This record gives sequence, C-alpha cells and structure tokens, in this order.
Amino acid sequence: MVGADNASVCRRLARLMNVPFNGCRSHRLSLAAKRLFFMGDHDERPIHRALIKSRRLMVKLSQLKNASLLKAKTPLKAVLWNETRWSSTFNMLERLLVLRPHIESINWPSGKRKRDGTCLPSVRDFIPTDEEFDLIRELMEKLRKVESVSKALQREVGDGGELDLFQSRKLFTRLIGDIPEMASHLAPKADIVESPHFEAAVEKVQGGKERELTSLEKNALRPFLRNPAAFDDELNDEAEVGYADSILEHAEAERIVASSRYCDLSHITSTNNDLERLFSRAKIVMRPHRKSMKPWRLEMLLFLRMNKHLWDVHDVHACLKGEEAAAVAEARDSSSPSTSTLSSASVSSNTNA
Repeated sequence: MVGADNASVCRRLARLMNVPFNGCRSHRLSLAAKRLFFMGDHDERPIHRALIKSRRLMVKLSQLKNASLLKAKTPLKAVLWNETRWSSTFNMLERLLVLRPHIESINWPSGKRKRDGTCLPSVRDFIPTDEEFDLIRELMEKLRKVESVSKALQREVGDGGELDLFQSRKLFTRLIGDIPEMASHLAPKADIVESPHFEAAVEKVQGGKERELTSLEKNALRPFLRNPAAFDDELNDEAEVGYADSILEHAEAERIVASSRYCDLSHITSTNNDLERLFSRAKIVMRPHRKSMKPWRLEMLLFLRMNKHLWDVHDVHACLKGEEAAAVAEARDSSSPSTSTLSSASVSSNTNA
C-alpha cells in the first residue's frame, strides 16, 4: 500500500507498483475547500470578485501609512492571503469581518495622482459592498465547518490519535450533506480517489461492517487476510448462493462483527500528516551549520521528537542517573588494582624473600 498526497505522480507510482493507494484526506479536503472560492482564472462568481477585493484591501491595509491609521483604531493588523494555504483565506476573511467597523470609520486619503492625471486606487475603493459582505458571511459559515474537520484530521497521538478511514468518512459524509459542492473531492468515488474499493473496504472493516464487503472490496483487501486459502473457497461458493441465502446474508450484515478474518487495519490512517511533520522537523534539525551531524544522531533526534509522547523528564533523569552511576563504577574499577595484579605482586615479593 502507498500512502501519500493525491498528486498524479504518487497515484501513478501506485499503479506501476500494482498496490492500493491511500490518498491523504487532509490534502483532499484542502483541494475541496479551494473550490468553494476559486474555480480557475475565469471564475466570474460574485464571491470570487468579493474575495479579490478583500485580498487587495488587506494588502492596502498592510502598507505603512494605512497601517498607522488602522492602528489608531484597533491593535489588530491585516492578515494577508497565502496562495498555497486555503486556511489563509479563512483567517483573512475572519479578520476582515472583525475590522470592518474600524475600516469604515476611518477617513481614508485619496490615492496619489499620476502624471497622466489619473489617481491610484485608495483603500475605500477596495472595501466590499454590503452585498459582498453578505456573500463573505455565507462563505465563512461553510469554511468554519471545513476548518473544524481539518483540525480533527490533523490530530496527533497526544491529542487522541489520528483518525482512521472510518472516522474520516463519517466527517466527510456529514460535510458533503452540509456543503454539496465539496462532493467533487470528498465523495467515496470521486475522480481523485485512486483506489475507491480499497478505501471503502478498509472503512467497513474499521467500522465493524465486514459482512457488508462486496466482492471487489474483498479482493482489494486480500493481502491483509489472515487465511488467504479460506478466502479462495469463499469466492468459489459465492456463485452458489441462493435467493433466500442472499437475503439472510444481508440481514446478518447489520450485526457487528466480533472477530475479523483480516489482520489489524488500525495502522491505515486517513492522512499522512505525521510524515509531513517528520520532513519539516528534519529540515529544522538538519540545518546548514549541522552538515557534519552523523546519520545515526539525526535519526535518534527525529525518533525522540516524533515519539515525545513515549518519554518525559523523569525518563531523562533516570538515564542521566544511570550514566552517572556507570561512570562512577568505571572510575572506581580503573583506580583500584585488579585481583591478578595483586596476586602477581604477592608472588614476586615471596620469591624475593
């Protein structure tokens, strides 16, 4: 199984290796969130035009003279938009709604006049209208739900552990019900999903619904079987299932499976956020002035940092005390003569006598 973001190169790698692909659901959620307010350079929706004005307004408010006028009203500063982070749009709009009464109460100066007689746009030219602010509020209601789901997907071990595929599917299903536009990336069989049968099978097994697996889903989970031979016999018997038996099997599907025929699938998480954090931490630790660091030391530091929930200050204190005790014992052994030395010294003295 390959677990990575949903880039085309990663999906192609999984196809070449002929293994199932588990796309990062945080990345999928990010792509779906961007479609709420940006659908390309030719996006003519009113909300897109309102966002463009909001971005330019925040740039104007971050300039020195305009920032000083805003600072006289409130200590809050403008938040700029970052193209690579959808959450920056959420933060920018949230700050804009807070700053709106202060922005509208300031008598902004006119733009500078050019040599050709035209004037540069001032701050007041980029302030959204009341209708555009209504659109921004509607978008913020949706983005707050997306932000909540995004934070849930980014949980670490210390915060309750990463969500598995079953839990993340529950979140996505509810989110699609509230925001249907996000189904293009979050639906179980969206175009971006490389291995829909594998993901659906893992979701059912993790959710205790193993009896609801279809033939394609069972085949996708075949590498995780405890007893592959029994699986082959079951496939051969499926063609002989009668009408009544199929109804009874459907009724049995509503019961929770007590013991699974598959090995533990709890290690299959919905995101690869831990891996991204590891890369970021490695970049911080392995700085240019640490190029002489040994690989084993870098591995040790990263292991301790990524597994900080397994140790605390008491473990460090115990290790330091153990090293001190070992150093004292080594010093005592080196300072006192060994038994063989004492015996040879006594023999030589007796010979001389």
